[in-house]
Amino acid sequence: MGANSSTISELSENDYLKKLSGSEAISENEPFWNQLLSFTFSTPTNSTDSKLLEEATISICKSLIENNPRTGNLSALIRVFLSRTKELKISAECQK
Repeated sequence: MGANSSTISELSENDYLKKLSGSEAISENEPFWNQLLSFTFSTPTNSTDSKLLEEATISICKSLIENNPRTGNLSALIRVFLSRTKELKISAECQK
């Protein structure tokens, strides 16, 4: 993950996804978010790939559901994403 590309099968072992779903709260100001949001992988194009994606991320999702009430990492991710979206919109408007 991060600036690297990953395959669907590697997602279950991805350190950034493990940290996101882990038991430690991640501050919105941490560089972690830059690495997480720079991640790329090929999106599923058929039902077989979709099933592989689901199977590869099920343990991550379960951990996130279990730990998020204490960590708030999902809401932090949403706030970071919304902040970045606003920044991109402002940047695009300034370039016009």
